[in-house]
Amino acid sequence: MHAANLQQMFRVSQLRQFELFPYMYAKSYRANNQIHFVINFAISEPHELVRNFFYELLAGLIEYLLKWQATKTTQVNHTRPIYHIKFPMPQPKHIEQFHSHLSCEYSFNHPVFMVSIPQKYLHFKRANALPALTYYHLKQSTNRYAKSGFKQFVSNMIASSPKATSEQIAQRIGMSCATLKRKLKQHNTSFKILKDEWQKQQSMIYIVERRYSNEQAAAALFFSDITNFRRSCKRWTGKTPSELRDCIQR
Repeated sequence: MHAANLQQMFRVSQLRQFELFPYMYAKSYRANNQIHFVINFAISEPHELVRNFFYELLAGLIEYLLKWQATKTTQVNHTRPIYHIKFPMPQPKHIEQFHSHLSCEYSFNHPVFMVSIPQKYLHFKRANALPALTYYHLKQSTNRYAKSGFKQFVSNMIASSPKATSEQIAQRIGMSCATLKRKLKQHNTSFKILKDEWQKQQSMIYIVERRYSNEQAAAALFFSDITNFRRSCKRWTGKTPSELRDCIQR
């Protein structure tokens, strides 16, 4: 409530995520004067109907938060939408609900759930904020154990060590590979699914947002063979790298 700007608010939400909204978490990527928040499930992978419910719920919360933030900034309010929500689901039959409750730009059938905001908007100062209170909470958070869902915990380990095997990840956690496999199954996922999820999201950022060539994206994802990278991209997103670029350009 007292963050100096949206960027500091996001930082607080990361550090206190498990208290504020434990079901989902966001990772941020910067590209082309935009910041892209890729949002994933933190505890376990839910059923499709539950996933779609959470997508709509979080979109509504984001809409309310950004509207509230805009009314409190010292800058002149924007009349045009300043952010874009990309849903990883087909356009729903109740689309009129989206028209009624979302004033931003939004689209469907994306490989990942993502919110894109111009970077400059993150730094708009809030009037009457007390950043000292926010700083206090940030300082308190650094001295506390940061809780997270099991799926989020393993996903973060994969992101920090993309070339690690399931055996190596299990060893770092302090459990056997069989136990890790069993626990991931209890959370409706697997090591392979989590690794594919990470690679899919990275490929989307590299190819679509940062405009990497196939060679650059393949190297960043540790692929030595371009053909294998194209085939994997098709499996992750349903499109080849070229099709992804063409889709965005249209």
